[in-house]
Amino acid sequence: MNKNVIEIEGLYKKYKLGVVSADTLADDISLNWGKLISKFKFLNSKNEDKKLLNLENQEFFALKNINFNVEKGEILGLIGSNGAGKSTLLKILSKITTPTYGSIKIKGRIASLLEVGTGFHPELSGKENIYLNGAILGMRKLEIDKKLDQIIDFSGVEEFINTPVKRFSSGMRVRLAFSVAAHLDPEILLIDEVLAVGDADFQKKCLDKMENISTSGRTVIFVSHNMSAIRSLCKRAIVLEKGEVKHNDIASVAVDLYLNSSSHKIKSEYKWNLENAAGSDKLRIISVYIKPKIGNLITVNSGISFTIECLTNLKKASVSIGYSIYSNDGIMLTHSYKPISEPKMLEPGFYKTTSVFPSEILNKGIYYIIVWYGESDVENLATTKERIFFEVHAGTKKNSTREITGILNPDISFLTSYRKK
Repeated sequence: MNKNVIEIEGLYKKYKLGVVSADTLADDISLNWGKLISKFKFLNSKNEDKKLLNLENQEFFALKNINFNVEKGEILGLIGSNGAGKSTLLKILSKITTPTYGSIKIKGRIASLLEVGTGFHPELSGKENIYLNGAILGMRKLEIDKKLDQIIDFSGVEEFINTPVKRFSSGMRVRLAFSVAAHLDPEILLIDEVLAVGDADFQKKCLDKMENISTSGRTVIFVSHNMSAIRSLCKRAIVLEKGEVKHNDIASVAVDLYLNSSSHKIKSEYKWNLENAAGSDKLRIISVYIKPKIGNLITVNSGISFTIECLTNLKKASVSIGYSIYSNDGIMLTHSYKPISEPKMLEPGFYKTTSVFPSEILNKGIYYIIVWYGESDVENLATTKERIFFEVHAGTKKNSTREITGILNPDISFLTSYRKK
């Protein structure tokens, strides 16, 4: 008997550089209008401009020859670096966009949580958005009525449930969105980076809920940069690289292959042009520099200097900068944030902030940071799209000749007292 609820065969998704994909009717109208304008420009342009226009319309495949099946009750991990094609694949499975070639067979109702607060109306309250989001996901009003208390309780935002969602933090929005999707009782649940936001308690609730969904015979496809969660939750994982399936193996093997792959490029300088910098016209992250505080090589003893630069058009606003440090497995180790200026002193322009992380905290190994800027502790202005990797090399440990294992390597003091027997 065929246990597969998802069968993907020969799947391709093609885009054109410089052309917006037509995922909706508005996109389709805009796309065809753009084609007419581009054709007119092409016929009336100089030779060098024609070369540029041809370059902009080059084709590339976001997904190439994807083939795999997913069984009923399976939790499948989907991992890969940014731009590998994970989100594109989930959008195709969710029927948000269509494949260029290939076939997909799906048995059962799908619910998806692809972006924080997708389907939420900022002016409506949390409770009103539960009904709105539930309807978008295919729930009937009677079904939502029966599960309303469970959804609110699980989300942990009951205190603010009658507050407009525009006043919710990103963590509160994702908690509410996950709670609605998880209580829909779909046969197939697609989840994209739900663990990237939220505290440790909520992340554990999410993992437990996904495990419960699986044991009840339903299926989960789980996208995450948290390799520890992939290892513990998934029996199998697929590694995508540049739109292709690089590995399809048991989760622990797939994670090891991914972590040891060449996609983790370690640099000391990360720079972005305004066109591809994270953020919006309000604020964009321009660069991140990672250097040792002492010496030429980041070691356990050297300390780490993070220098981050942004460009903002905001004036007299309360803007804070923050970053989180993760292990190579995707476990958040710590995070910190501070205002970049007094609100009344903030003017449009470039701001460069340097933060020094103390020595003898991190052990040798590969780590990464995620950088973000926020306004008034509510609105997220910009978050780096890629993980910014750095490596800590072995150093000398006081009064020790043995290599210290583990993620952390703090200088812990010991004091021993003695008394007669």
